[in-house]
Amino acid sequence: MSTLKRSRRRELVLTPSFAKVIKAKISNAIGKSKANLKPSAGSTGRSSSSVSRGSKPSLISKRTIVDPPHSHHVRSPSHNSTGTLTGSHRMRPVRTNPYYRPHPIHFLPPEVLAHIFHLGSCDPSEHGVLFPLRMSHVCGAWRDLALSTHTLWQHITPDLRHKLWKQYIRRSAACLIDVSLTRPSSIPTYNNQNNVNAHLVPPFDANNVQWYMGLVAPHIRRWRSLTIKFDQYSPFLWNAALSPCCASGGVSSTSVQAWNLEELTLLYPRNDDTKEFLLFGGIAPRLTRATIAGLHLDWSPGLFSNLVYLDYCHHGFTSGWESVAEVLNMLDVSRKLRELRITFPSSAAPMGGGGWDYYPTTFPLQHVGMPYLQCLTVCAKYDIPLEMSTIFGYLHIPALRMLRLRDGGRARRVFSGLKGFSRSLRRPRTLEVVDMEYGWCEKRFVGTFDQVRTVIVNGVYC
Repeated sequence: MSTLKRSRRRELVLTPSFAKVIKAKISNAIGKSKANLKPSAGSTGRSSSSVSRGSKPSLISKRTIVDPPHSHHVRSPSHNSTGTLTGSHRMRPVRTNPYYRPHPIHFLPPEVLAHIFHLGSCDPSEHGVLFPLRMSHVCGAWRDLALSTHTLWQHITPDLRHKLWKQYIRRSAACLIDVSLTRPSSIPTYNNQNNVNAHLVPPFDANNVQWYMGLVAPHIRRWRSLTIKFDQYSPFLWNAALSPCCASGGVSSTSVQAWNLEELTLLYPRNDDTKEFLLFGGIAPRLTRATIAGLHLDWSPGLFSNLVYLDYCHHGFTSGWESVAEVLNMLDVSRKLRELRITFPSSAAPMGGGGWDYYPTTFPLQHVGMPYLQCLTVCAKYDIPLEMSTIFGYLHIPALRMLRLRDGGRARRVFSGLKGFSRSLRRPRTLEVVDMEYGWCEKRFVGTFDQVRTVIVNGVYC
């Protein structure tokens, strides 16, 4: 055993003088705390007098509740219907941190912050569509602001995340919605390293597309825009996508009418369905912009009479005089067009500048006047189809200001059908700008625009 170890333990003895000092300290602290307390409004004079008599203080005092030293914020008091504060939200003393500096973004007005959120959600990619969801997970204040701004939840891209898009539709309240059914969107999954790996959904088929459209079909009266783009081929794809928009199979025409639809985009170049679709029961009075490619539509006046912009690529199911008559009837319905972009499906072999051997007795043609058309874009690939040249021989465009001639194949030689197109194209006096490229560039053809103020040539010039 060590020599420094005590042989026996000394007992703790509390001397009278030490006990008096401790008692005096406790009594002084309790007296000061009672002196700081104010008597309540409902207290009686008897209770107030008993406090001032100096009764013996007890050694056990009540604990006072204070906020922890790390709290920095004060919850704003809530008011009832009469404007008074409620008891459950009274202000409490808070100890502020002198080193705390709030971020400048917290000083922005809610309207400005909501506008920033709206600009972030306007991105058509998936990052923009999910932007409001991510902003609502930053903090409680941003979540309240995002949930109260219903325009952030307008963009709906239906896919396998069925519950997510149901929440988007519910949070958009009474706002109009934009429906976009495009390529399969990526579903992020997290691995052990907390990295995002994008796994693509299997390609679209008829069953999946019909299930996706069934989510948004009940809200067809709230549609502001509809975008459907298919890059890969699948049987019965168009039928599954557009069946909720057509009045067929027991569906009434009034239930599919799109009264608030403003923009329509339908793209499926590999479509093989020759069926003629009548969309929305023939009623979409606010439709002003349309982009159609590879689809045979019933060009009803109730749908397309108010169009201002049209990007049309012919489906290719008809040819010759029949296709010319169909396009002219479409342009006759949409006389209010201000911008037109037209394309015909081109074959690998050039068609040449000849003509057809028969007259269109079955498809009578008539001249069509388009008094509001200001911008015309003609697209060709490999060569100018004969149908294209024939159509412009029947068009009267007195207010045209800009003519764009595009070559999708970037040919290194002049189109063989350019002579026939130049003969049928009418050049109004209002034409100011002509922009041509590659296969359209030919010296004699450019010389026919000598009265035009600006001529832009890009490509071969012979």
